[in-house]
Amino acid sequence: MTVHSVTGITPNMAMLGRGVLTPVTLIAQPPNESVKLTVAYVTSFRYAMREAHNRIRESTHSVARTQKTYFDKHYKGPTFAVDQHVWLYWPSPLDRQKKT
Repeated sequence: MTVHSVTGITPNMAMLGRGVLTPVTLIAQPPNESVKLTVAYVTSFRYAMREAHNRIRESTHSVARTQKTYFDKHYKGPTFAVDQHVWLYWPSPLDRQKKT
C-alpha cells in the first residue's frame, strides 16, 4: 500500500489499477483518488473496474427493490391499531457460563 520510490505509485495501483478496497465499496462508492496516473493501461483498467462496480451496485439495488416489493405483497403480519396494547416478548439471553 506504500508508494514505490521509483514508480511513484503503489503496487496495488500498478497491479489492480486502484488502491485496495474493501467489500463495502460494492455498497458505497469509493472516493475519487487524487493520484496522477501516467500509464494508459492503469487508467483504462481503473475505468473498467469502476464501471463494473457501478453495474454491480445498480444491479444489487434493483434486485433489492424487487425482492422488497415481492415480500411486501405477500407478507401477512398482524395488524395493530394506534394506542393498542401489545405483549412484548423479550427473552433473557442464554447463560453459557453456568456450571453444572
